[in-house]
Amino acid sequence: HTGDAGFERSNGEIVFVDRIKDCIRRRGENISSYEVEQAFLKCESVAEVAAYGVTVGGNLGMEEEVMVSLMLSTNEAVDLLKINREAAINLPEYAIPRYLRIVDNFPKTMTGKVKKTELRKEGITSDTLDYFNG
Repeated sequence: HTGDAGFERSNGEIVFVDRIKDCIRRRGENISSYEVEQAFLKCESVAEVAAYGVTVGGNLGMEEEVMVSLMLSTNEAVDLLKINREAAINLPEYAIPRYLRIVDNFPKTMTGKVKKTELRKEGITSDTLDYFNG
């Protein structure tokens, strides 16, 4: 009812995982966008990150691919494949993003939250790297 996803531990403690609308459904797995974002924030050249699901090839069902948009902390050229491999160390294989994109800034709400709905609408753009097709 709250829109939050989580679970209850055996001791009765409730553990928050993510917002339901921010969960990504990929190949039968529910992926926390928060966990993906935290893995990328460990990368030195990443300042901000947004992880979200995108539909591919007209697949309008429940399945999505993981996409990550990054704001960098440097103006120097970076290797997106290297950043993805570095973040992948902290993610299960099914949560490793297929798509990566560098953005100059994120659309944000008045409270400073990233508007992932706008990023989802943009989808896969011409400047998006398809990690599987390197």
